[in-house]
Amino acid sequence: MAMLSYKPGDLIVSSTPFAYVVDPLNGAGRVCDYCFKRCESLKPCARCRVAHYCNKLCEASALSEHVPECCYFEEVFPYIPDVTVRLLTRIVHKLQKERMKDCKEMVQGDMRTLEEMESHSNDIMNDAVMLPKFHASWATVKYILGEENVPPLLDGVEIFGKMVINRFCITDSDLKPVGQGLYIGASIFDHSCDPDAAYVFEGTRLTVRATRSLNVNSVREIYICYVDKLLLKEDRIAALQRQYYFTCNCVFCKEDARDPFTEKWSGLTECVRNLQLELDKAESKADVERIASRCREILECQCKELPSNDVAKVEALLLGFQCGTRLATNAEAIGLALQVMEIMRRVP
Repeated sequence: MAMLSYKPGDLIVSSTPFAYVVDPLNGAGRVCDYCFKRCESLKPCARCRVAHYCNKLCEASALSEHVPECCYFEEVFPYIPDVTVRLLTRIVHKLQKERMKDCKEMVQGDMRTLEEMESHSNDIMNDAVMLPKFHASWATVKYILGEENVPPLLDGVEIFGKMVINRFCITDSDLKPVGQGLYIGASIFDHSCDPDAAYVFEGTRLTVRATRSLNVNSVREIYICYVDKLLLKEDRIAALQRQYYFTCNCVFCKEDARDPFTEKWSGLTECVRNLQLELDKAESKADVERIASRCREILECQCKELPSNDVAKVEALLLGFQCGTRLATNAEAIGLALQVMEIMRRVP
């Protein structure tokens, strides 16, 4: 087989989701439930008023996926099931018509199937936190689709596991989470805290591009990062074990490895992250301006003497950049982005 060669920025894969859904907490009413584009004049589904669409074409295109949940939404409104239940329902609904081994996508000459996706079903069955979540989700799926239309319980654990282990959080152009999706092609990439590639979203389409020069025999030798790279080593290791049931052995996670980022004041990091949560929910310009002002204060005062790779400082710069893009203070946003790029360039 010929070697696969990539330069930084080269496209490795462009993948559309097998199943996807808007997150009721973050994306509902803000993006179209079909194309995930932001629109000022989204129209709600006339029946359930939960799903929103930017035009009649998107509404018609989403119909086959939305019909099973629509009746349920109408029945339980204003309660809306969480994103896990909605995504699981859509996957099970699609698997009524297709076998797992027939759900596949070609990735650079390598065939990836839903059947071969890792599920960690045994780990989930022994997880005191995740197992109750499965049972609660599965009960709702059975109610929505009808018990006669769902597979046996153990098959349900397998499907649930494939979903929670392989799903992606879909983000908008501001990197704000708006939904979740299961991408068969993109699930082929394993994790490393020192990744070879990064992924972004254009609507619901996921694209993976090289971040360094690569020469590999197979796309399976290329790694992406599953967690926030700004997490400190012990937090990354804990998150990967908790969410994906494995221990990372990359160069950044070895026992004697030096953390690429530092943290002088955990309280300051928490403060910045709380501001980020506020920004994610902010609707008015006044709220964004207030957060931007507080962010400037943090950068000018508390972060002034911190090293460039301090977690709080980097996250404050990213927060300021997001505020700048939302307020259209472009010069400020570009300046902050350049600082972040320079820091990330120097980090090993």
